Amino acid sequence: RFGEISEQMMMGYANDQPAINDAYAGEFAELPAAFNTHAHLVEAGHVRVEDVVVAHFTGSPKPTFANATHLARVRRGEVYDEVYGLRGPGVSLLYTEFFEAMASEDTLPLLSQGLQLAIRRARSRASSHRH
Repeated sequence: RFGEISEQMMMGYANDQPAINDAYAGEFAELPAAFNTHAHLVEAGHVRVEDVVVAHFTGSPKPTFANATHLARVRRGEVYDEVYGLRGPGVSLLYTEFFEAMASEDTLPLLSQGLQLAIRRARSRASSHRH
């Protein structure tokens, strides 16, 4: 189906979601909002942070931006995009959990070399600030 999606994208779709929807029409089920949580869903009270299954980190830079200073902020749970970023009561925990998941023994080797290095630097900065 990649060819079908690619062909539709070449015809002028602004993003890939409509093309994917067309290619898989009738073959998917709608999931609750907790499986694709955006900032406005938390802010409006439609999804509680503790129920989030998949957080959609919109905004810029993404929490995977390979910069140690930025990743240290993600690790602390700081929201860095006040306009588009995931925000609302308790969302700082989602950023912290995301950082820890990236930095885990199982995940870290799967990431790009640049992101691995930035994560290690962010962790070392945090530990040096504690002493």
